[in-house]
Formats: sequence, C-alpha cells, structure tokens
Amino acid sequence: MEDDNKIDVLSNDEFYNVRNCIQSYINYIKDENFEAIIRVLDDNYSNQNNIKIEILEQSFQDSNKTNFIVNSMKKIEKSLDINVYYVDGYLSNDDCSDLENANFTVLIDNEKDLFSIIPENFEENNSFKYNTNLKVDNIDYYNKIIYQNFSSGDIVKEYFNLYRNLAVNNTEVAFSLLNSEYKEKRFNNSIDNYKKFLDEIDIKNSYLSKFAYNIEEDYNEYVSIDKNGLYYIFRETSPMNFSLLLDTYTIETEKFLTTYQTSNDKEKVMMNVDKFILMLNNRDYTSAYKLLDDTFKNNNFSSEENFELYMKNRLPSYYEIEYGSFEEKGGNIFVQKIQLKSIVDENLDVLNFSVIMKLQENTDFVMSFEV
Repeated sequence: MEDDNKIDVLSNDEFYNVRNCIQSYINYIKDENFEAIIRVLDDNYSNQNNIKIEILEQSFQDSNKTNFIVNSMKKIEKSLDINVYYVDGYLSNDDCSDLENANFTVLIDNEKDLFSIIPENFEENNSFKYNTNLKVDNIDYYNKIIYQNFSSGDIVKEYFNLYRNLAVNNTEVAFSLLNSEYKEKRFNNSIDNYKKFLDEIDIKNSYLSKFAYNIEEDYNEYVSIDKNGLYYIFRETSPMNFSLLLDTYTIETEKFLTTYQTSNDKEKVMMNVDKFILMLNNRDYTSAYKLLDDTFKNNNFSSEENFELYMKNRLPSYYEIEYGSFEEKGGNIFVQKIQLKSIVDENLDVLNFSVIMKLQENTDFVMSFEV
C-alpha cells in the first residue's frame, strides 16, 4: 500500500455514507448489540485480537459519547470494488460538550454494498491484511450499507447544528472554526470578545430559516440565515473542512464590491443601511459605533458603552427593514426613511427612523439618525 495512492474524500455523498457506517457501529455499541458488533468488525482484526461476543459483554463500558464527528477522511482503492477509508474524528455526546479523539478504518465493497469496521486508523499499518471477502448477514443485514444522497440543504444543517452545539457547550472549539481573517477583524482574535457576542444572541434556541449555496473558485459557500436574521457563512474546501463567518460585512467580498461600485447612490445608501442594521442585529456595537459621524457621536454618545446601552433599549429585538422615501441633500449627503419591524416579536412597535448618510470614497460612509 503506497502513501501516494491515498486521496482525500471530496464527495459529500461518499463522505457521509462512510460516516454513517461508523455511526452504525457506534449505535450497535450503544444498544449493546454484540452480535452486530462482531458482524461489522473486520474478521482478521477480530481474530488477531481474539474479539468474541463473550469478551465484548465483559468489557463493555457504558458511555454517553454516541455520536461521531469526522475531522478528516482519506481513502485508497484496493481494487475496482473495494475501498479502504482512514477516518479521524471525535466521539461526542449529544450536545458536543464532551469530545474524545477516535479513529476508524472502514472497508467498503461497492459491488455488494457491504462494509466492515476497524476501530483504529490503519493508515500507517501497511502489513495488515484486510478481509476483502465481505459476506452479507442475510438475517439482520447489520453490515449492509443504506446509501443516501446528501443535498446542500442536508450539509448546511449538519454544519449549523454542529456549530450551534459547540458554540453553546464547547466555546473554544467553536471559536477555532471561525475564518482566521474574520476572527482577527471581528473579535480581535479574542475568545473573550467572542464569548461576549455569544452571550448577546440566542443561538441555543436558534434554527435555520433559509440558505443559499454558491460555488466559488476556491471553495463552496453555504450562506445561511437563522430565525433571528443572523448569518452563518460556511466556506467549505472539502467535506467537514470549512471556515465560518458570522456576517456579510466584516470581510467585503469581491461580489459585494462589484455590486456596490456599480450601484447608484440610492442603492448604495440602502446597502449601507442594511449593513448598519445587521451590525445591530448581530450585537456588534463596536462596528456600528465606528460608522457614526463624529459630530453626531460626540453630541449624543460620548462612548461606545453609551451607544450600546441606548441601542439595546431602543432596538431590543432583531429587525427587518422596510425602506421609505429617499432624499438627496447635496454634497453626497442623503436622507433615507426606514421602518424597522421585529422579526421575532410581532407585539413590538414598528419603529421609524430617518437615517442621514454621507457617502465617501470606495465603500466608506458616515451616518447619523434621529435620537
């Protein structure tokens, strides 16, 4: 077995179907189904390690780690029909608060749709002889693969649910998933700033309301929005290998810059208002405060803390925007009427604002509003 024959698994369907084989094995352990465990373990591995049902029954230890999260997956094609997969990842409890390193080798017969498992990563073990003559269990079909197709919607739900659980219960790991440039610009690489952000939003009870899937030059992008209108942008280079951005404004994309530069003044003002309200919805008062005109800021909010307190009282919910009249004042100054309606609480009053904005070079602007 040559190392250069190993390749990363790039197909989502292949990746998640292999993951499901491992999950089936873990489910058998959870259910104390020792017949099934013996059925799916590689025969040669079982024989070398003298694994029998009686031994499994004696050594079985209860564990709350019943989910498997894949970190990386490689494969080698042993023959036209037989693939061997080397998988590293984590065993996890339901809420991802407890992670444990775990490694597997999975052998799949694509002609027979059968699999076997070795509960170790044998990538560096070139001497092991796999049992490639897999036979189906015609009674319970424990080692039969039930293939699934995974849509972009399935994938983004996988990513979002994983991130949400980590954000709530394993903050350090969640923080590590953020895009490195984004993490620096948005949180100054500070996990304390990130934790403050998490304290401000209700991600524990959040769920996705819509998403879009884009194929970019270097990655696939899943742009998802939760029930509060907050963004989760997953940039995927291969299955489960992604970085995450939590808004659309901290890092301006080429697509945004092109759209902005080709827009008229009214459209630019609306795009900037969108950005400002998204910052407030995202509880990113630092970024929003920086957009305020200096004179307006000095007259009304002597500090960022004063601004944050005012906005929390004035805009306690998450809001969507309706645009009203637009007026040009001259000198690149414009007045845009907006109406803000709560996304999550229909009993809250609709709020009316007049936004005064001065467009500057490139995408820069300053603004004020009625206090």
